[in-house]
Amino acid sequence: IVYACVGPSTAKKVSELGHTVAFVGGSPGDPQRTSKEFAAWTGDRTVLFPESDRSLGSLSKGLHPKQVIRIAVYKTVHHPQKIPVQDIYVFTSPSNAESFLELNDVPRDTHVIAWGKSTEGLLLTKNIYVDKTLTSASETELVSYLEGFLTSQ
Repeated sequence: IVYACVGPSTAKKVSELGHTVAFVGGSPGDPQRTSKEFAAWTGDRTVLFPESDRSLGSLSKGLHPKQVIRIAVYKTVHHPQKIPVQDIYVFTSPSNAESFLELNDVPRDTHVIAWGKSTEGLLLTKNIYVDKTLTSASETELVSYLEGFLTSQ
């Protein structure tokens, strides 16, 4: 078994579980770029993608369909809730944004952060302006950005 991870955060967790990671994507916030890197690394191997039932399949899109085995190992369940208006919104996935938008609007005068390009893409289709798209899609990047943003206000 060979393990591959979208980015360093996932690779760290897989390593902590005692597994060696052979591929770590360099751009976890940019699925298209990571997909190309992964396809080049994969060669002609067949790849199992354990994923959500609502996965966009961003990484597998760069591979030939005969190389891809997709298995939904968990369900993403929408649990929309009405939320009071905030100054800053952080959307962590397209499904997170979809669920939020079922009952809420994003006022134009708020600050919106997207956790990677897939989330940014969904928000843009909803005509929501994204102020910042995380490139490494990590908590460290988010905290660093927020600290800089909040001290500049």
